[in-house]
Amino acid sequence: LYIKNLDEKMEDADLKDLFVPFGSVTSAMVKKDSNGMGKGFGFVAFASPDEATKAVTEMHLKVVKGKPLYVGLAEKKEAREERLRQRYSAAPSGVMGGKGGKGKGSKGGKGSMGGMAGMGGMGMGGMMGGMPGGPGGMMGGMPGQGMMP
Repeated sequence: LYIKNLDEKMEDADLKDLFVPFGSVTSAMVKKDSNGMGKGFGFVAFASPDEATKAVTEMHLKVVKGKPLYVGLAEKKEAREERLRQRYSAAPSGVMGGKGGKGKGSKGGKGSMGGMAGMGGMGMGGMMGGMPGGPGGMMGGMPGQGMMP
């Protein structure tokens, strides 16, 4: 898992302790700068995918030392760069404020969610009236089922 928004004083052992309740942690590492201060992010690996999924579900947006954690599945830098390149290299038409591709393949789609950084690929988030039976022309772009408590 990739965890960001960590306290700069967080140590590897502290990070591991946060995630042990969800399963067998095989490694936990806080990235540090040349002075030994935490860079605010780290990685945790679990023995099984189910344990990792449970940890993401329970720990994402949990406030630790006054900061809400971002917890998500880690991906290799090259794969992440390629995904972002595909997402943001689409033609600008419809990227900001359009209908977002009329709902076809918009879940993390290539370009259709551009300008919606922070939505985390929640699919139909930016649609204007793209939800059958839902309120047309939603402002703010967050569908009810996409909200997190």
